[in-house]
Amino acid sequence: MGLFRQMEAKIPGTKRVYFEDTDKYEHIATIVKIVPSPVTPKDRWITLDETIFHPQGGGQPSDDGVIIKGDLILTVTALQIEGDTIIHKGNYNKEGEEMKIGDQVLLKINGEKRKLNARNHSAGHLLDVAFHMLGFKNAGTKGYHFPDGPNVEFEGKLAEETKDTCAPELEKKINELIKITPEADAVSSHIYTYEDAVKTLGSSMPTYLKPGTNIRIIKINSLDQGCPCGGTHVKHIKEIGGVKIEKIKRSGKTFRISYKVAQWLSQKRTTKNYN
Repeated sequence: MGLFRQMEAKIPGTKRVYFEDTDKYEHIATIVKIVPSPVTPKDRWITLDETIFHPQGGGQPSDDGVIIKGDLILTVTALQIEGDTIIHKGNYNKEGEEMKIGDQVLLKINGEKRKLNARNHSAGHLLDVAFHMLGFKNAGTKGYHFPDGPNVEFEGKLAEETKDTCAPELEKKINELIKITPEADAVSSHIYTYEDAVKTLGSSMPTYLKPGTNIRIIKINSLDQGCPCGGTHVKHIKEIGGVKIEKIKRSGKTFRISYKVAQWLSQKRTTKNYN
């Protein structure tokens, strides 16, 4: 049992504002719980009623940012999911002052990094859609949407006759979809009961999802059957800009298709502009 659960019988779940608006980079929230870190006592672990901070998961990195109360600033150094709660871990910019339960605080995240992560994540979903539109039957197994080499992994292997043509055809199909998808055909996000998610996804419903849970399904456009996802996405695939297929590499019983979004921004360039 985690530290927060030991201290209280129940902590309210954290509302994930980024589910509703990827492009919200500032937000007012209320502190629900705050405790010293059991590892570094000067650091603080904070739970909020709502957050715009996306914690690492689903192949997407955590957001960078700060929590502000007046001139007291907590730099968020890590995020952790515990049940329905997101714990914000960080350190203050000065000693001798404290935030407290009930404080309203300003959350600010690195907008450029969030946008890049959303573009990479949506590009991965679009790659999967385009891949299957070309007639390939290999099921996707996981995605890696970090800036340093995003890729989507598929089970099995490519047929010999498609090895040389898959990459250029896939790149062409992805960029064609970006170009021709109407503005009204936006990325959609909906929360389903387990039973309704099964009806929506059919045989593609992941086995790790269990009855009794609510499931968020992302559809990248109207051609997409949908995919369970807790990450951030662009509002329309045109925001991706364009995609280049870098390579296709076999790895045991799977293969990975690596890609890059247009006008790629380095991680180094996008880490400190939330102030």
